[in-house]
Amino acid sequence: MALNDVPSVFETVLDFLSGAPSADDILAYRPPDGLQARMSELLARNGEADRP
Repeated sequence: MALNDVPSVFETVLDFLSGAPSADDILAYRPPDGLQARMSELLARNGEADRP
């Protein structure tokens, strides 16, 4: 999968917010599984870079 095929966090959240969600919808919001996996991968890589 090419990097351009994965929607950015910004695009995903903007899409969600453009639907005028209720306060409860906002509190319950979770990113799609694919995006969550990508964010977790990037956070793990970032943590590895910080190790001595």
